Amino acid sequence: MTALDTLHTAIDAADRPQAAIDAQVAEWRDTLTVEDRVALAADLWDSGEEPARIAAARLLFQARLRPDDRAWGLLQAWVAQAADQKQADLVAKSAEKRVMADLSRLPVVADWLEDASPLIRRAGLIATLALAKLDHPSEAQAEARTRIYAHLPRMMNDEDRMVRGAVAEWRTVYNRHK
Repeated sequence: MTALDTLHTAIDAADRPQAAIDAQVAEWRDTLTVEDRVALAADLWDSGEEPARIAAARLLFQARLRPDDRAWGLLQAWVAQAADQKQADLVAKSAEKRVMADLSRLPVVADWLEDASPLIRRAGLIATLALAKLDHPSEAQAEARTRIYAHLPRMMNDEDRMVRGAVAEWRTVYNRHK
């Protein structure tokens, strides 16, 4: 049985599909190596199916994912491939972990804030939200946070409501923690 078949079976047997996806992801995390999880995530995403893409993004949502260069590469590609806000947000939350693990990735995410796609602009904000939450940022984290914050005035007037909502959330979180 393939991983996709296993996921379908779990979803079909469950009352709540999201809980089934989460349980299956937890099982895969417990039993697979990092390399195998990343490979599985790539395969699931490539299926194009909504539940599989949700599971793929959740498989990469982990603070301690080493090595993570391949996972970071996948997330960069997936943000542009996301079919809807739910997929883009899940990819962005996983990307947030990768950015916080290595702040040298911030320029890539900062570029997302300038993208033509509102899904990608929103993803850029979500992928950097952890910076806004820091109560005692290091010097590098404070510089990164300032770099992202500089985009917010322009983005407050974004034509897309979901981007404006993400800006409002970023500012609210930042103001609580500055």
